Amino acid sequence: MNENEQIIFHIDVNSAYLSWTAISLLKKGEPTDLRTIPSIIGGSIEDRHGIVLAKSTSAKKHGIVTGEPIIQAMQKCPNLIAYPPDFALYSKCSRAMFDILSEYSDRIEPFSIDEGFLDYTGMEALFGPPIEAAKAIQKRILAELGFTVNIGISTNKLLAKMASDFEKPDRVHTLFPEEMSAKFWPLPVESLYGCGKTTAKRLRSLGITTIGALAKADRQMLLSNFKSQGDYLWESANGISSSAVTAESPANKGYGNSVTLPYDVTDTENAHHILLSLCELSLIHISEPTR
Repeated sequence: MNENEQIIFHIDVNSAYLSWTAISLLKKGEPTDLRTIPSIIGGSIEDRHGIVLAKSTSAKKHGIVTGEPIIQAMQKCPNLIAYPPDFALYSKCSRAMFDILSEYSDRIEPFSIDEGFLDYTGMEALFGPPIEAAKAIQKRILAELGFTVNIGISTNKLLAKMASDFEKPDRVHTLFPEEMSAKFWPLPVESLYGCGKTTAKRLRSLGITTIGALAKADRQMLLSNFKSQGDYLWESANGISSSAVTAESPANKGYGNSVTLPYDVTDTENAHHILLSLCELSLIHISEPTR
């Protein structure tokens, strides 16, 4: 790491919706922590409708995935516990986290309700080396707010975000340019941020199966096959990103939300439940006050 390079943190809450609901219930006297049992956020088990928005580690071990119908999740785990999302609570928890982050830099960019970027460049004199500061942030969030976060550290937003997705939960990971060959390039091409399933399938058809292979691919060939997206893929695989951490987000002209489903939706009722869940989640962002 060059001492003149910028230092970017990506902070990501571990199982945000589930963690925030679990903490709220514990404060109200609930004896069991949802994070320690097969549990999900989303829909209602009693009514057997809705989709999984978040899952505990125990639920994941039963094969439950985000986006699947509640009734399908129940078939995998009959003793599954489900709670509906609490949008007001999630907004409150998010604001509290970003308030803590703002004490470490005036350059904070929320990326979603449960993740954001922090520009740590030049802050070492106040809070110490990047890894030390990241661990201090983790400890504060856990002690003051009760939940854990992953923090990725690098020289740009892309690599910092990729680093935070390494082993979870409650971890600090670095992904500096000199570490890419060992930590980044061996990963499957699907794990590259911005590379969707369709793009990954096309890359694999071209013999490109890892991020490293994509980084070494002929750039002109990528442009021929993927048009302008080819440039993005090649640059991302090589850890190139010029996007700056911006404290002020531009005014929204519209709102959107999406989920990747592990199955095809073929009936109207299921489609309506999924669309309703997406609309409800969008309300979090619409109602979220400007920081």
